[in-house]
Amino acid sequence: MAVFDTFRAGMIASAIFAGIVCIDSVLSARSSSAGVRLFSRIDANTDGKLSSEELDDYPRLKRILIKADSDGSGDLTIEELKGFSRTNRTSEPEENKPASRDQIKELTVNGKERRYLVHFPEGYDKDAPAPLVLAFHGGGGNPRSMIRLSGLNSKADEEGFIVVYPYGSGVMEDRFLTFNGGNCCAYAKNNGIDDVAFVEAILEDIQAHAAVDQRRIYATGMSNGAIMSYYLASELAGKIAAIAPVAGPMGTQECTPSEPVSVIHFHGTGDENAPFEGGYGKKSIRKKDAAPFHSVEHSINCWIEANQCRNGPAVTNLPDRAEDGMKSIKKVWDDGKNGSEVVLVEIKGGGHTWPGRPPTTAILGDSTMDISANDMMWEFFKKHPKPEKEEKNAASKTAGEPKVMPDTDASRDARGRGKMFESVHVPGLTDFPEGTNGIAFADFDGNGYLDALTVTTPPFILAEEMKGRENPRDTLRLMMNYGSFEFRSEEITLNGSPAKPDDFGQGWRGSQVPVAADFNNDGLLDFFVSRQFPGMGNKRRKGHKAVGCSLFLAEGSYNTFKDVSEKLNVLNERAYNRQPSLGDVNQDGWIDIAVGADNTTNAFEGISKAALFVYRPEDGDFASGRYEDIGGSDLAPDFGGFYNNPQKDKAGPKVSLRDIDNDGDLDLFQSTHVLINIHYNARNLPLSPAEYRQGVFTWRNMLAETGELRFEKSVDNGMAGEARLKYDKQKQIYVPENAETAPGLAYLFFADINNDSFLDAAAVDGTDFLYTPKTEDTAACLWLNEEGFSFRKASGETSFDALNHSYRYWYQFFENEITKKLKFTIPRGKMNKSQPGLSRKAPLDFRPYYGDLVFADFNNDTFIDFVAIDRREAKLLEPRAILFLNQNGESFEPQPTTFSGIDSTGIAGEAADLNNDGLVDLFISGDPDNTAPEGNPRHRYEDKVYLNTGARNSKDNHWLRLRFSGISHAALIGTRIELFEPENGERIGTRGIYAEHSYKSGSPLEAHFGLGENELAEVRVFLPSGEKFTLREVKADQYLDLNVSSRSLEPVKVENKAETAS
Repeated sequence: MAVFDTFRAGMIASAIFAGIVCIDSVLSARSSSAGVRLFSRIDANTDGKLSSEELDDYPRLKRILIKADSDGSGDLTIEELKGFSRTNRTSEPEENKPASRDQIKELTVNGKERRYLVHFPEGYDKDAPAPLVLAFHGGGGNPRSMIRLSGLNSKADEEGFIVVYPYGSGVMEDRFLTFNGGNCCAYAKNNGIDDVAFVEAILEDIQAHAAVDQRRIYATGMSNGAIMSYYLASELAGKIAAIAPVAGPMGTQECTPSEPVSVIHFHGTGDENAPFEGGYGKKSIRKKDAAPFHSVEHSINCWIEANQCRNGPAVTNLPDRAEDGMKSIKKVWDDGKNGSEVVLVEIKGGGHTWPGRPPTTAILGDSTMDISANDMMWEFFKKHPKPEKEEKNAASKTAGEPKVMPDTDASRDARGRGKMFESVHVPGLTDFPEGTNGIAFADFDGNGYLDALTVTTPPFILAEEMKGRENPRDTLRLMMNYGSFEFRSEEITLNGSPAKPDDFGQGWRGSQVPVAADFNNDGLLDFFVSRQFPGMGNKRRKGHKAVGCSLFLAEGSYNTFKDVSEKLNVLNERAYNRQPSLGDVNQDGWIDIAVGADNTTNAFEGISKAALFVYRPEDGDFASGRYEDIGGSDLAPDFGGFYNNPQKDKAGPKVSLRDIDNDGDLDLFQSTHVLINIHYNARNLPLSPAEYRQGVFTWRNMLAETGELRFEKSVDNGMAGEARLKYDKQKQIYVPENAETAPGLAYLFFADINNDSFLDAAAVDGTDFLYTPKTEDTAACLWLNEEGFSFRKASGETSFDALNHSYRYWYQFFENEITKKLKFTIPRGKMNKSQPGLSRKAPLDFRPYYGDLVFADFNNDTFIDFVAIDRREAKLLEPRAILFLNQNGESFEPQPTTFSGIDSTGIAGEAADLNNDGLVDLFISGDPDNTAPEGNPRHRYEDKVYLNTGARNSKDNHWLRLRFSGISHAALIGTRIELFEPENGERIGTRGIYAEHSYKSGSPLEAHFGLGENELAEVRVFLPSGEKFTLREVKADQYLDLNVSSRSLEPVKVENKAETAS
C-alpha cells in the first residue's frame, strides 16, 4: 500500500509522507546545501525561481508551495520558501528537545549501517529493568523530528521508561527517511529494507548495555511510524506487548501475530493525509501505481479478530476540555485472549497530528488538546505487559488451539463453530515462515502418532539472495508428534554425508520432496529426498555442486541416518527432480524409486530427465547393491532420458507407481505439461520446453503377464495421449502442432472414487495462457477405471469439471466481492516476450492454478472426497482451497468455506489423522516462492493444519484405520485393502497402500476407511505377491495394527508424550 511518492529524481522532497511536507527540514541551516540542490533540479531554466510550469510535474507541491509566493509574482524563490517554512512551523518547548543523555547507537543489519537514538529517563537505574517504547518517526522525518512532534521524552522522564527512536532509511543519511511497514513506504519499501530485522537487532543491542523489562516492550509511531508499529505487532508479536499507532493505519491487508498484542489507535476524522475512511486524502501524494490507504476500520477489525476480543465496542465520549472544535470518542473491544484489548480513539475533526501536541506545521491540520496521546498510551501500556511465561513447555499451551488467520473474505467465512475443518496452531509446523519444499508423514519413533519429516527454505523475498548476497539454505527437520497436536523437533544425525540438517542442500536451496519407507528391511524408517540442479540451461552455477537426490538409511535409531546416495547411484543430479514414487516393480524384495522431473523456462534448476531406479542386489546386503536407472532403456521405452529434442522430451514433476489393473505388479504413469516464463523469449532459449510433448503417458508393467520386468507403453486406453505446440509467427502465440490435443496436466492422482475396487485417475494443473500454454484448454480431467488397463473420461458426469471454472465463477460461489482491480486486463503491452500476440484477459477470467488434489474420506461416509489446492500467489486474487464431497460415488459437490472452514491455500497438501481421533485432518504446505517469489506476506509461508472437527454429521459415522506389520515395505507397497459389509457383502471401499498420494509429500503406509453407519467390517487383503486373506467382523472406530504374517489384528499402542510431559 505504497501511497507515498518515492522522491523522483529532481523532486524537492521536503520530508514528504502521505502529504506531510516539512519544508523547514529541507531548507534549514543543517541541510541548506541539500535543499538548494533539490531546488535547483526543479529550476529547469536556472533563473533562481520556480515557475508554475516547472511545478506542473509536482501538483501536490504546487498546491502547497504556491502559498509561499509572498509577492504574488507567480514565481517562487528559495527565500520565499524559507519564509513560508518559518511561518508554518511552531516553536518547540525546550524540554522536548534532545537531552544530553540521549545516545546514538550504530548497527550493521543485513550488510547495511543502521542507527537508532535512545533516550534514558531522568534518574535511570541501569540495574533496574525498565519498560521500553519504540517510537517511529513519520515518513520523511527522523528521530529528532519525532522527539519534537511527540514530546515523548518528557513522558519518559516522568514515568521512567526508555524511548528508542530508530532512524528510517533513505537516500540521505539524516533526511527523508522512511520505514518498510510491509507494503510501504517509499525508499524503505522500494529497496526491500528489512526493518523488522532492524528492530530485532536494536532490541538485542540495547540489552547489551541497558536493563530492559522483556515483558514491557511497546511501540508507537506517527503516520509511516504508525504503520511500522502495526507491522511489528504482527511480525514480532512474541516481543511487542502493545502498540499505539497515531495517524496511520495498517500498511498490509492482513495481520498474523503469533500471539495477542493489544492496540490503542489514535486517528482524526479530518485527516487529509491518511484518511480515516481509507483511500486517498486531499493532501496525499500518490503515484500512478500506488494503492490507497486502508481504513481505520480495517485495522481495528483485523486486530479484534487476531486478539479474539469477545466484547465491544464499549463507547465513551471523552471530556471536551479545550473547546477547540474537536471531540474525542473512545471505543473499546476487550476480553481478548491473554487479557488483550483493542481501543480506538477517534478525534472528530482532528487532522494528521499527535493528540495533545501542537502540530509542527499548520499543513498537517488541527490537533486536539482535549486529550493527551502520551498519557493515554502510557496508561494503556502499563495495563498490557506480556503475560508471564509458565514453566512448562510453551508449545503445550497452544498446541491444537485455533490459529488466527489473516482477515480475508475466506477467513471471515470460516469463523465460528460448526465448520468441518478448523485451522489450528501446531507448534513446529505452523509457526515459522519458511517455504515447505516437501513433507513426509510417518511414525518414526513408533509411539503411534504420525511424525513429520520436513524440508524447508527461508523465503526468497526475505532472504539475502534477493539482495545479491548469500543463498538461502535448506533445513531438514524431524518433528516428533507427541500427541494433542504437539510436535517437537528432534535432533537428526546424518553420517557420511556432506549434507547437514541446517544446510541440507549443501549450500544450495535445491532439496525437495521426502518419502519414508524401510528400504533395507531392518525395521527402521529410511528416507529418500529429491533435489534440483543448481543452474540453468544445464550449466552449473559457479561455486555450487550438483548434489542430486539422496537416500538415507537409518543407523540403529529413528533419528540417525547414513548417506548412501552416491554409493547406491540414486543421484540423477542434473535433473529438476520433484515427486518420488516408491514400489518394488520387479518383486525382488527391494524398493525401487521413480522420480518425476520438470523443465521451466530454460532448464531452470535442472533438465526434465525423469528416472526409474531399479535396485540390483548383490550378496544379499542392501548396502552392497546398486540402483540402475532404466529410464530411456528398452525396459521402459519413452520414459525418462533427456535428448534436448522437443519431439522426444517431456516434462512432468510427478510420476506414480500404481497397480492400476489389480494384477499385483506396479504400473507407471506420468502426466506432462509445458511451463514457460513471460519475461524470456522461449523461442530463443536452447533448452526451452515450449514445444515439448504434453499429455498423459502410461506404461503397463508386464511382470504378471510374462514373469519378467518390462514396461509396455500403452497408448489407446482412454487416458493416454500426447500433443505438441508450435509457435505461429503470424499470430505470435503457441498453437497446437496439428489436430491432436491432449490435457497437459502435470499433477496426476489416483483413488477409487466409486468403490468398485479399481483406482481411478484425476489430473490438474494451471492453465494460465501466460505460463502454461496447452493444446487442450482444460485445468482438470477425471478418468474412471474400466478395468483391463482401460479408462473412460468422466469429468462431466462426475461434476469434476467444476474445476475448469474461472475465478469469476468461484468469486460468485463464495460470494466474494469483485473489485474494480479484478476487471483490468493483462498482459499489458509487450510484457509477454514468449507470446506477444496473446490477447488481454482479466484476472477474474483466469482459472485457479491447481497444484494438488488431496483425496480422503473426510466425512467418513465410505466415499472418497478431495480438496483441490490452488497454488496461485496473486496480490489481487484471493485463492482458497476447495472441499469437494463425494455424492455416493456418482459425482462431487464443492462446498463453500462457510461449510468446510478451509480458509487458505498453498502449493500442496496431505491428508493424515494427526491426533488419532479417526477423522482425517488436512495439512497444506506454504511455499509461495515456488510459484511467485515477488514479495508475499510472511504468513503465506506458514504451513496450515486443519483439524477435522467431525462437524456436519462426520462424527456420527464410524471409521477404521489400519497400519501394517509382519511384512517388508517392499512387499507391502501396492497392497489393496477392500472393506465389505459383513451382512450383505456390499463393498464399503478400497484403499491402495502407497508411500505417496499427493504432490510434494510422502504418505504413511496405512489405510483409513470411513464406515458410515457400519459398526463392523470384513477386511480383505490383496498382496502384490498374489496372496490374499480375509479378516471378518472387525469392530469399527479402532486404530489397528494388521500383522500380515500372523493374519491378526491388534490395537496400536499409542503413547501420548504431550500428556506424559505435562
